[in-house]
Amino acid sequence: MFTNFLVADLENDRCVRPPHTDGNMQDTVSFRKQIEWFANNLLVPEQREEYLRFFEPENLVPLLRRNRGFYCAHFTLQIDDDRHDVANVISLLPAPCGSPCGSDREFLFAYVLDITHLQEIREHSRQLMQQSRLDPLTGIANRQAAENDIAHYLHVQPEGESSLLLILDIDYFKHFNDNYGHETGDKVLSFIARTLKATFRKEDVVGRWGGDEFLLFLKNFRSMEAVTERLHKLRTTLESFEMDGMSLPIQLSIGGAVAEGTCNSVLELFRLADTALYMVKREGRNGYVYFTDTYVRAF
Repeated sequence: MFTNFLVADLENDRCVRPPHTDGNMQDTVSFRKQIEWFANNLLVPEQREEYLRFFEPENLVPLLRRNRGFYCAHFTLQIDDDRHDVANVISLLPAPCGSPCGSDREFLFAYVLDITHLQEIREHSRQLMQQSRLDPLTGIANRQAAENDIAHYLHVQPEGESSLLLILDIDYFKHFNDNYGHETGDKVLSFIARTLKATFRKEDVVGRWGGDEFLLFLKNFRSMEAVTERLHKLRTTLESFEMDGMSLPIQLSIGGAVAEGTCNSVLELFRLADTALYMVKREGRNGYVYFTDTYVRAF
């Protein structure tokens, strides 16, 4: 990690050293030449033009004034074979008290801090956070992450908008494990997860609720006909599942519940969907039932 700084008198295009005990600023080199040297010798090539534009006084000073005399920009340096992410902290400072140049004069203070290690920690933390949300086998949201996402959406769901929660249970999943081994069972679960992601929208919540059950939460749900069409497509794809040339059709029992407007109870929504799922299983499985706020429908 490294740091560096400069103080510049933009009015006279000079970089200056920190004040001596007499309060005078000492000239060193042209500010523009210093910036050009930095860009041409340290900055990665793809950022040089942007960096030079950024430090043009006619661009930089108005930016600082709009941000109360302070701004932080991020660039990347190439030092030998290594790249370093750096933060450029820039501010406008008044001249030192008693300075011959006058107390109303301003100087530019620019501080460069190597934040590569911090960026790496941040990226590692982001990856850990992402991994903590995923089911390790299927790569989709785990139960806690899915339930949190659903609860959050229900909390902010606008009045007049509806959403649909579906609980999907694999019919006779034990049959796959007992007759073809747990590896086959794992492949069945992974295939269902991929098919759900491919069949429904990116913004919808797809998660594994545990064991052989999945969650599907459709945001801004408008048409049961459209959902039914997607579920039929899902059913067709799952029934075509094969392994090592052997046909192993997958069937699902699906229970759903519609959440309309605001102030929906997550627990109540899950209870209704689970009740609908039980009705499907009681009627022979391989079907769909969902609750609205006033009645039950099979589809």
